[in-house]
Amino acid sequence: MKKIYFIGGAPRTGKSTVLQRLNERHPLLTASTDAIRNVSKGMLRPEDNQKLFKVNGGNYASKEYQDMLINRPDVALDMEIAQSEEVWKSVLDFIGYYQRDGREAAIEGVAVLPKDLSRVEFEYKAVYLVAPDSTDAIVKHAMQNETDWLHKYDEQAIRAFCRFNVYWNNYYEKEAEKAGFPIVEVSSDNFEANIQRAVDILLA
Repeated sequence: MKKIYFIGGAPRTGKSTVLQRLNERHPLLTASTDAIRNVSKGMLRPEDNQKLFKVNGGNYASKEYQDMLINRPDVALDMEIAQSEEVWKSVLDFIGYYQRDGREAAIEGVAVLPKDLSRVEFEYKAVYLVAPDSTDAIVKHAMQNETDWLHKYDEQAIRAFCRFNVYWNNYYEKEAEKAGFPIVEVSSDNFEANIQRAVDILLA
């Protein structure tokens, strides 16, 4: 039977790189939950689905939002989870289409929540990525590279995001462990080895 592969975790943990390496070793259809979310947003209006639109990249420029990320990360995480649960509905539709067509697919993204994935009934393989606090490296990369999605923000906003991202990583690690999913810590010191380990888990 054709499998579906899932790569979950917080932002900047190497999910898209694992997806790329997986596709190199085992060609298949690939997608990001970010892309699926953006398509869903393009088809809906904010008033029709407030959870889907409550979180967006532009929020990071707001001092009020930055304060929430630092001082009320639990509130920010609840918003992210609510959005991910809405996106997950579209992810399942996407997967169902390719399953009916008899093809394999791989999905990466923050919307692959352990509690939702543990409920699916079709055959799949999954891995969750977590990363140690690498605030200084993220700030440096974001400020020096125009292709980095954080580049448009000032250092204060980027550091607020990084502070919250540590909290976000802890959530995925705890929930993935609770659900019994394999977890790979991706550190900058052994990045490629960590990435290959994640791919090996998926293809085992």
